[in-house]
Amino acid sequence: MGKRMRVDDHELNHDFPEYNKRIHELKSGDLHFAKLLTEYDQLTDEIRRIEKADVPVADDWIEKLKYTRVNLKDKLYGYLKPA
Repeated sequence: MGKRMRVDDHELNHDFPEYNKRIHELKSGDLHFAKLLTEYDQLTDEIRRIEKADVPVADDWIEKLKYTRVNLKDKLYGYLKPA
């Protein structure tokens, strides 16, 4: 049997539990944040689907998806951290 990839939880609430309230406020009150969060969640779901199903994809493709997710997370974190 092939080696299964480890699937990590990358939900924003999981990574930044101290900002759960702020995430909820921004999600419902800031359209740009909400759009970025939707993109982040969709990308996370896609990566999770690929990893769980052990779907054969090129290493550079999955790395590109993960790189894009990290950049989105950085942008989202910029909204969360205190000024």
